Amino acid sequence: MEKKDIYYETLYNYTNLSDKECEENIKILAKNINYSNKMFVQDIVAKPSWHIAARVLEERGYPIVADVIPELFMWLRDWNWPGVQEILNILLTIPKDILIKELEKITLIAKEENDDVWLYWLREFMEKKGLKETDFNRKDIYEILKQSLDM
Repeated sequence: MEKKDIYYETLYNYTNLSDKECEENIKILAKNINYSNKMFVQDIVAKPSWHIAARVLEERGYPIVADVIPELFMWLRDWNWPGVQEILNILLTIPKDILIKELEKITLIAKEENDDVWLYWLREFMEKKGLKETDFNRKDIYEILKQSLDM
C-alpha cells in the first residue's frame, strides 16, 4: 500500500487492512501534522470508520486535539456510536477549567435542540469525570445536566 493514500486507505478502505496494518496506519496518521484534527471528526469521516478516526485522535491526545474539543462533545450524542470510548478517554484527560467551558457551551446547544438523550449522555460524562456543582462557572448548566432525563 502506498503511504500517500494512507488517510483514504485507513478510513475508507480499512476492511482491506489487517488489524496490524490498521493500527500501524493509525499511529502514522496520528503523528503526521499534515492531517488536521478536523479530518478525523464525525462530520468529515464516514460513520463505519468513526472508531478508526477516534483512535487517531486518541493517539494524538490532549492538548494536540484541543482545537476539536467541541466536536468531541458532539460525539457524545449517543454512547453507542463507534469511537465513543476513545473520545471519552480523550475528554477525561482534559483539565477541568478547559473542559467546563466547553461542556457548558455544548450543554446549551443540546438544551436548545431539546436533545434529552444528548443531555443524558453529557450528564453521564459529567459524573464519570467526577464534576461537581462547584466546578461549573454557571450553576444553571450544572442543574440542566443534573436534571436530565434518566434512561
